Amino acid sequence: MALLKGVIWTVGIGGFGYTLMKILSPDEKSFVDRTSESPQFDRSEAAKKRQAIFDVLKGASEVNKPIYRMTREELENKREQFVSETKTK
Repeated sequence: MALLKGVIWTVGIGGFGYTLMKILSPDEKSFVDRTSESPQFDRSEAAKKRQAIFDVLKGASEVNKPIYRMTREELENKREQFVSETKTK
């Protein structure tokens, strides 16, 4: 009797999971529509953001002093330098 219960539960749970997978997985057309590039997406904007992050990381790696050891004036100078560099790009 316990074996029969185990088989029934296994088949039931497997069937439930399979049914959920079939219901929730997108068909091929909707998958392609979602993954294709949308017209609102601007590659140059994404490239600019990526470059800005890279520049921040590069600038942080060039400083020998950790940020928590910098004075307020040094932090303000770094921020102003970063803002002026990003405006020129």
